[in-house]
Amino acid sequence: MNARQDEQATVRHAAARLKCAFPSVDPATVDALVEAAQDALREAPIRTYVPILVERRARTMLADGVTPPAPATLPPDIESRGHGATAWHIVER
Repeated sequence: MNARQDEQATVRHAAARLKCAFPSVDPATVDALVEAAQDALREAPIRTYVPILVERRARTMLADGVTPPAPATLPPDIESRGHGATAWHIVER
């Protein structure tokens, strides 16, 4: 297993722990918050601590009652430029 696969497996285990710790929260919500937390650390140059940081961030959001972010929708003029959905293009406006 390579490092990226190992990281993904560890994050999946963290999501399972969070689902057990927050049984009243819909599992899809937990998955969405874990994904959002992982996405926030997508560019982290040192990957060693990413899984634990993802779990802590998601746990904090769950404890605070945060709902998962809605999927981003881009204005039609940005989509028509053929750039794809990136934060850079949204901020650029």
